Amino acid sequence: MVILNILRLFAHILLICFFSFSLKAQQAKIGPHGGVLKISSNYKVEMVACSENFEIYIFDTFMNPVLNSNISGSVIYRYKDKPDKAEKLYHWGIEGFSLKGDDNFTNCTLTVYTSEAPLSVNFENNFNCVSY
Repeated sequence: MVILNILRLFAHILLICFFSFSLKAQQAKIGPHGGVLKISSNYKVEMVACSENFEIYIFDTFMNPVLNSNISGSVIYRYKDKPDKAEKLYHWGIEGFSLKGDDNFTNCTLTVYTSEAPLSVNFENNFNCVSY
């Protein structure tokens, strides 16, 4: 009986730990490539900003990658002490985009044009570099 109670207590502790870790992961909104994940209308957009070239990935509501063949767009970098700067998105493989990165921006707005409608997402410059 004592062993059964100890096992139940241990199971409850494991469940609490599991749910608290999963809640933190949801709050962090980390994408499958390690970037920042944002929601815009029916899409989820991930930005990986860690080198001289940033990467953008677009997903549907179920986190399935959206093919980039009919999508174009740009990012506008905003700075504290200098004018804004726009960078064009370039296709990266069949599901991603690449663009010239910038470490010194304050925030940026990604705008992409899909077959449905344009979508915009704002990102703050608080990226953590990831390695694959």
